[in-house]
Amino acid sequence: MQYAARAYGPPPPSSVGPPTAAAVLSIVGGALVLLGGFSELAEAVYAPTLTLGLFGGTLLVYGVVGILLGAGLVVLGILVQTHSSHHVVLGTLIVVFSVLSLVSYGGGFLIGFVLGLVGGILALAWRPLTAPVYYPTPPPILRVCPRCGRVLDPTARFCPHCGNALS
Repeated sequence: MQYAARAYGPPPPSSVGPPTAAAVLSIVGGALVLLGGFSELAEAVYAPTLTLGLFGGTLLVYGVVGILLGAGLVVLGILVQTHSSHHVVLGTLIVVFSVLSLVSYGGGFLIGFVLGLVGGILALAWRPLTAPVYYPTPPPILRVCPRCGRVLDPTARFCPHCGNALS
């Protein structure tokens, strides 16, 4: 259990936000992996003379896998931004999807793999900052003499005006 530091004064001007850098890198990396998957799928479908026999079917499967992994990276990047409390699970999935995306054009031309990997690591390393709890400034303690009703110093033992002994 964490205890927040007590501080007096106005609240901080801005709140702590979600891991935006992790989300943006994961989304851009996922878009590149999607582009690589579509490129591989187009190569398998529209250039059958280049893809001989069984190799064409393999390219088709790799293209579909690249599209699924790229779409997964984009969705996970959006989820990291919107559900930052689950950043550990989402960051782990982003790293796994990024490594698996290497089958499709080297993980989105290798740039998508690197961006997704860095985004997943940033999501794993992100920690929400606990802002100190701010309390209003406490009012000064006023001590009043019960006999004459004048305001006294809080440390006084006798009233300087009437001489009454204070308890």
